[in-house]
Amino acid sequence: MKSNIIFIAMLFFISAKNIYSQAFLDNFAVNPKIGVYYTSNSGIFSGFFGEYLNGIVGGLELNTTYKGLIYSIDFHGFGELSFHNPQEYYRQIGVMAGKRFGQKLFRIQVQGGLATFWGLRRVGLATSGWLSNSYKSEKFLIPGFVGKVGFKFIPSRVFSIGIDLQTNLNTHNSLLMPMLSLEFGNLRPAKEKR
Repeated sequence: MKSNIIFIAMLFFISAKNIYSQAFLDNFAVNPKIGVYYTSNSGIFSGFFGEYLNGIVGGLELNTTYKGLIYSIDFHGFGELSFHNPQEYYRQIGVMAGKRFGQKLFRIQVQGGLATFWGLRRVGLATSGWLSNSYKSEKFLIPGFVGKVGFKFIPSRVFSIGIDLQTNLNTHNSLLMPMLSLEFGNLRPAKEKR
């Protein structure tokens, strides 16, 4: 699995260079994130209103930009906060493209793309207990659509902090993820003035 992730990341960045056949990148950033996630257990069409906090999400996103367009590859891991047995967990690898607005102290990013979504889910009650329940479970692997809106404050050329609102829409368990985001890298040109 690790070799597949490395291969996809290398292919992504090599493809970006070959598509434009000119200057490689305007900017590059490594973007660790942490936050919470809310689920919609009925899938893509049920909506998030009335849904509940499910757990903690953490991940890493690699971003590159060219002429205001953003290209990203990301990995997220999801951990459930519950006393149920077994606990559900999810993983996601996504590829996104989008647009950024703003260059100086503040920036807004809007992106969308595709993701592979997999993990372990509960499928039926096995035994019921006083503090927790035990469930039957199954592993799954499904595709999903991902979207992100990010709000960034860029105090220096190599660092930003912000909030990302990301979603994964799929047929099993659509997710909404508000996350704290840190970016490290070449975020704006050296000659640019604030």
